[in-house]
Amino acid sequence: MSLRHPAPATFLGMLGTHQPPTPTLTRRYIGWCLYALRMRKRLAIDVVARRAGRTEMTIRQIEDGARRTTVADVLALCDVYQPSSTDVEALADLARKSEQGHDWWDDCAKPALARYFTLFLGLEDSALLIRQFSDAVVPGLLQTREYTTALLHELTATPTRRSAGKGGVELLRRDVPRRVEVRQRRQRVLTRDNNPLHLNVVIAQSVLRRQVGTAGTMERQMRHLLAMADRRNVSVRILPTRTPVRPESAYMLLTLPVPEPLALSRERDRGGTTVASNSWDVGQYIVTQAQIEGSALDPEASLREIRKAAEQWEKASTS
Repeated sequence: MSLRHPAPATFLGMLGTHQPPTPTLTRRYIGWCLYALRMRKRLAIDVVARRAGRTEMTIRQIEDGARRTTVADVLALCDVYQPSSTDVEALADLARKSEQGHDWWDDCAKPALARYFTLFLGLEDSALLIRQFSDAVVPGLLQTREYTTALLHELTATPTRRSAGKGGVELLRRDVPRRVEVRQRRQRVLTRDNNPLHLNVVIAQSVLRRQVGTAGTMERQMRHLLAMADRRNVSVRILPTRTPVRPESAYMLLTLPVPEPLALSRERDRGGTTVASNSWDVGQYIVTQAQIEGSALDPEASLREIRKAAEQWEKASTS
């Protein structure tokens, strides 16, 4: 196959020391392989769509891992790309396993969550390491239930349509309880017994000062950050306000149990999320992350800053 990724037949075996692969990670891997096959043939998406009898949107979503890839999809695309019979059988088998699999959010996420956010959930659930920069709010994996609830109610305070790009859905007040539960469930990746996620976050100093909910909400959120930073698999650092390094948006770098890392960034103008997987785009985020970590306070100084914020919010809540 001559791909940068492990051959399909060995994909499941290489995950043996990690969590069982989620259907989302399996779909993402199938998408990677099919994209690489298309690149090897140097075929445009519209050409593939016409030859395979699929829409261009379907091809894009398959390559992104953003939809369930059926065995019929795999066979139709492989008929165009002509890989080895071994790889066709292996990809079809992976598609079959993906179709039969079940993600935890399937029961609680729909219809309130966008298609690409469920893709993100699957990638996050499979990640070994996440490096993240947050410039507006406390990262979701470290939020208290109270903070999340207040934040989501804040987002629904005005009757505007907030979407996650294509496939986005309007965030309505009736969706808030379900979204809070989803975010709380996501946080289990940090405390699971088998290979808990390693999370390294850098938070803009302004996030500690931006009030979400009441002053009491903020105090308890700061205390929770301190408690989570005590965990061996969690690192929390603060990026001072006065620093020359200022990324254009929040982002996450995910290290998955397959060779290729991913970067996810928030699009300020569209309110959505971009998934970057090519080496150039991911490399840019890696450089940015190194610059941020070089400018952030060290762990001890960061904890002092969070502790100071907790004390200030406690004082504000009792005044």
